[in-house]
Amino acid sequence: MNTTLSLNPAFCLLLLRQREATWSELVRIIFMDLVQRKKLSITPEASAPGYLQPIPLIVSLGDDGRDGKSQLHERFLLEFFYEQPDARLPLKSFLKLARKKIPWAARIHYLIENQPAFEPYFQSTWWQRLFGRFSLSTAGFNLKATIATEISAANTMILQKLATDPAQAATWVKSLGAHALLLPDLAQDRISATLNQLQDALTQEEREAFGAEGFDMDGFDLELAFVSTISDHVHDAGDHGHGHDSGCGTDSGDGGDSGGGDSGCGDSGCSGCGGGCG
Repeated sequence: MNTTLSLNPAFCLLLLRQREATWSELVRIIFMDLVQRKKLSITPEASAPGYLQPIPLIVSLGDDGRDGKSQLHERFLLEFFYEQPDARLPLKSFLKLARKKIPWAARIHYLIENQPAFEPYFQSTWWQRLFGRFSLSTAGFNLKATIATEISAANTMILQKLATDPAQAATWVKSLGAHALLLPDLAQDRISATLNQLQDALTQEEREAFGAEGFDMDGFDLELAFVSTISDHVHDAGDHGHGHDSGCGTDSGDGGDSGGGDSGCGDSGCSGCGGGCG
């Protein structure tokens, strides 16, 4: 998975699923990537002894989040903490704030595809842009094929390893970081102990935002609110005052933070990630 791990996981998800990538899927992978890169931190809330329910999770700014650097599509999950670095938010409150800042998946799509490092992989006509649509360029289709091949190979290899050596499989999964969320057949509790709570919180937030049946506006093409506010959002992001990097895999552009950087793929013995898994 050398190519996949060198790329931002949310960008990979958008290439693979394109307009089918939902708000919840994108927030989940962006959030877990930020946690893995220590831009955000999640810790269990202190509770009384004998507390039987899952202990609520608290979100705060991570040690590496204080540099104020983020990619454009990540910033809506970080801005609150840039303004209040010592704040601590319950996970559910954090997700409500994220939904308030960017309500629809189409806006996250836009922020990803319009970053300089990612632009060559997307294309759209003026009419498509008006309604938040896009398609893949030739380069995008080629890269999507490479990512899909790597993910399929890694998915098969890790599932096989789970049957013979679960500990080694767990090491491989950990080395993938948030990219493990791209594996189609891997149970989320094998990726992170916090993923079940995150998914439950995302589901609850979605129901509260759009009704008991989980109605979601991600599928709408004619999003007038999106059309009218996207230029303002990009303008505000540019004026935010915090540096950002549009590099595919890291904050610094040198392979330091994301995917194949701090994920430990090279050090974990997971030749499956850099070799055996793809």
